Amino acid sequence: MSLTSTPTLSVSLNKLAVFLQHTGHKKRQAVQSMLATDFDLTKVFYWPLLRGLLTMHQKGNTVDMLRRELLARVSPKKHPLYTLYLDNYKTLLGRKKVSWFSPPATNWRYRELVLRIRPHLGLTINGRRHVVLLWMQKDPMTRDSRQFLLNCLWHFFPDELAAGTTFGIVELCTGKLHTKARPLPHLEVLLQAEAEYFLLLWNALGGSPTP
Repeated sequence: MSLTSTPTLSVSLNKLAVFLQHTGHKKRQAVQSMLATDFDLTKVFYWPLLRGLLTMHQKGNTVDMLRRELLARVSPKKHPLYTLYLDNYKTLLGRKKVSWFSPPATNWRYRELVLRIRPHLGLTINGRRHVVLLWMQKDPMTRDSRQFLLNCLWHFFPDELAAGTTFGIVELCTGKLHTKARPLPHLEVLLQAEAEYFLLLWNALGGSPTP
């Protein structure tokens, strides 16, 4: 008798964050948008900017260097928003001493959903370790979404938290770094509930397992 593994749907924490941001029918629209890109990152509007920011920190380059390189190769349609985000990020960094380290990563599974928790940035800022998610949508995160995501980071990386690492979310649309949230009781149950809601919509809209 041959054994086959259960097909899985692999979703990043950032994708789930977009889902959490909405209520009602807008959650359905968020899932439809994911289906439209077929998880091809080259189709995602912000992908070149995200990759650019990671490479910038890894190589120790500046925001101005990244701006010149990005705007020379991306569609002019992206220039206004990319410019705004880079200006905000440059202001946020200011004159701080910043160096890169590889951020922690892990997976969480609920039924066939595999949630990939991959913070974008590991940065030592003025001597203190920060593990950071980048929020790249046009609208700021809701307070509830921020609280939920920060609690997730604390939950999934307890060793980093115990070592004094600061977890944060950078909103590029506002240039703000958010690090404070109230602890949420029963986080695992809340996460399971959101995962169940996501799977119901995904399957109803004709989604299929990811490779």
